[in-house]
Amino acid sequence: MLEQHQKDLEHLLTLYANAKLLILEAEGKDPEQKSNIAVINEIRAALDHLMQCLGVALSGEPETEALRKENEVFIEGQIRKAKEHIIRVSYDSLDGIGVSIHKRLSEMLHDLSESSIAVSFPEYHSDYLSKITNLDEKIIESRAQRDSRRVNSEEKIKEYEAVIREMEFIYGEIGINLRHIANYDRSSKFDAEMRKFSQKAIVNICPRYYNEYHKQSTELKRMLAQKTFKKEKEKYEELVKIVNDMQDEMKTLFPEMTRFDKYSAWRKIQNILVPFLSAALGALITALIAA
Repeated sequence: MLEQHQKDLEHLLTLYANAKLLILEAEGKDPEQKSNIAVINEIRAALDHLMQCLGVALSGEPETEALRKENEVFIEGQIRKAKEHIIRVSYDSLDGIGVSIHKRLSEMLHDLSESSIAVSFPEYHSDYLSKITNLDEKIIESRAQRDSRRVNSEEKIKEYEAVIREMEFIYGEIGINLRHIANYDRSSKFDAEMRKFSQKAIVNICPRYYNEYHKQSTELKRMLAQKTFKKEKEKYEELVKIVNDMQDEMKTLFPEMTRFDKYSAWRKIQNILVPFLSAALGALITALIAA
């Protein structure tokens, strides 16, 4: 009985083979597999329809022609429904891939300051955000139409996959720039930490900040702001290592500089209080003698 449905079954196998590639990719991008619940449900539903189809097909020859036709219609319907679920598997897997890509970008943006992005990667706000918004609108449109059988086709899956691939490409370009911005942001945050200390504390305890680090850090920021790091990759990578190593070394001096500034503040208070107290005590002794 299944011989008459061979083409439909072969088509179902092709759909599943394509869907499986997307499933594996989605799982690779989401090791915790938080986004695969919908995929599992659709596969389970497709398997249920296939089992019902096989149950009828393997039940033996029908006793009447009417029953045979009824079985044929039933088998055809179950195969069609299985196809629809496998198509949704592709959609849901692509959704999972999109979510993972977006999550990865959000994690990269989380620790970066807006000022660092504005200086080192102004194209993010002027160009890329509008592209992301356009892609998000296409994804929303696809999801809104997904329940319609009219859009549940291989052609529509390819169109939706093209949107996800474009998102992946754009997010990849952004990610490359953000990794470099992280170096700019790290230097800016380190400079902000150093500004908490007095110039006297830095000169006495951490002279490298002015003697060596400031020059190297300024050059690194210049390369990032002007995008010359792409042409001068070797120099850039060496500079990143030098700056990061110096930052790590100088951070170990933070406690000592903190103590220095606290001691200096206490000395200032002493310089104010001692003359005042001495004068007050002298006036008191004079008053007591006069009395």
